[in-house]
Amino acid sequence: MTNYHISRQVASRPFVVVPYTPDSQGFLEADIPSDGPCRSVNDTPCKIFVQGNRWRKTGPMMALTVVGCQTHGCYFTLYPEGYGPFMRQRIAPVDYVGEIIDADADADADADADADADAEKRHAFRGTFFQAAIDIASGITWEKWDNAHGSSLTQRRHITRACRLFAPSLGITEKEQIALAECLRIPTLKLKDLMSHFYNQTHFRSLGRLLVETLSQLPLARWIGRAIARLFHLAGYWGPPFFWDSRAKRLVQDFPTTL
Repeated sequence: MTNYHISRQVASRPFVVVPYTPDSQGFLEADIPSDGPCRSVNDTPCKIFVQGNRWRKTGPMMALTVVGCQTHGCYFTLYPEGYGPFMRQRIAPVDYVGEIIDADADADADADADADADAEKRHAFRGTFFQAAIDIASGITWEKWDNAHGSSLTQRRHITRACRLFAPSLGITEKEQIALAECLRIPTLKLKDLMSHFYNQTHFRSLGRLLVETLSQLPLARWIGRAIARLFHLAGYWGPPFFWDSRAKRLVQDFPTTL
């Protein structure tokens, strides 16, 4: 029995997501925000400076920029679009500036002939954190040592975490349901129906198929990466995400931080 919804952890430390764009030499460079999450404490303007670049054990295969705030005496890492704390894979099919990645760009010309049989493998979220669910929905179980993603235990852990994004717990409140529905851009009643399906599943392959079906219903829009980052927050895995709006030059957080 898959009791993934029994409890939730609660993370509270905020993090910042910014676009990373190539510089004149092709190296990815963070768009440095003028404010940090620390400004929300007392609305005192921040004085942001670049502390340096760090390679991390998790996240994208590049150095991430770390900045500090002279005003509030704190530091924070700038994550690219589609990533968050402790993630080794993208959480959505978006690039470092938030644009949708075409999952079928490298597909063979004759792939359409097997469209129905190979739907899960060609799923838009292929190569993301949800690869574990896509694989198990197709009957693929990760081997203990031979799979680049990890072992079968890792696969089950990813599926468990993914399920909690869409059905955080049996004790979810009405206010939490509304916030979750807003992230997914679906009516609250449809969300309740979706959650009941997750709670009634007992096998990982069934959960994988349900996750693939759920992901297939999400619109592939520029906001999808940010919406899933919010889901990780609402499920208690991450603190509240802040997003740097490069055009408006401001840090935005258009969802409730306290539920």
